[in-house]
Amino acid sequence: LFEEEWVKGNRDRGEEEPSYFRFGHDFERLIFYDELPGVVIPQSVLSRSNRDGKIIYSKRGAAWNNWKAEQQREHGENVRMFKFDEWQKDIIPQLTARDKLKAHEKANALLYGKGEPHIALRWEDEETGIPCKCQLDMLSTGGAMPIIVDLKTAHTVDPSGFNKAVANFGYHIQAYWYR
Repeated sequence: LFEEEWVKGNRDRGEEEPSYFRFGHDFERLIFYDELPGVVIPQSVLSRSNRDGKIIYSKRGAAWNNWKAEQQREHGENVRMFKFDEWQKDIIPQLTARDKLKAHEKANALLYGKGEPHIALRWEDEETGIPCKCQLDMLSTGGAMPIIVDLKTAHTVDPSGFNKAVANFGYHIQAYWYR
C-alpha cells in the first residue's frame, strides 16, 4: 500500500506517480480484471507535420479536441491516451505477458482459479504497536492450502535480470509483510 500512500500525498501536490507504479497498476488491472489501461489514439485525429524530413503527429486541431472530449465522456476525465507507438512499446508486452500467464498451467491456476484478488489487510505490530497494512494481489484458495500470490513485473524473466529488479524495487523487502 506504499503506492496508495505515495499517490494520495503526491497527487494532491500535482506530482505524477512514477511510471513503474503506473505500469504495475496497469498490469494488475489487466491480469485480474481484463481492463486495458487506456485507449489508442487513431492517427486520423492527430495533426501531421514534417520536421527535417520526419513526419510528426501531434495532439492539435478540431479532430483531436473532438475525439479527446468523446473519450473523456465515455471513459472519464482521466482516461490515458496512447499514441500507437506508445501502445506498442508499453501495452502490447503486457498483453503478451497476460496471454503467457493464462497459458501456463500453474500460473493460470494461481491467478485465475479459485481465490480472491486484492485483499487489504491491517494489523498492529505486536512489538512496536505500529499500525501496519498490506494488500495481497491474490489469495489463491484452489489448492490444499491458501497461497498468497504477489504479482511482480521486470524487464526480463532471465534470472539475473529478475534478481536486479528484485533489488531495485525492493521486492524482497515487500515479502516481509506476508509472513
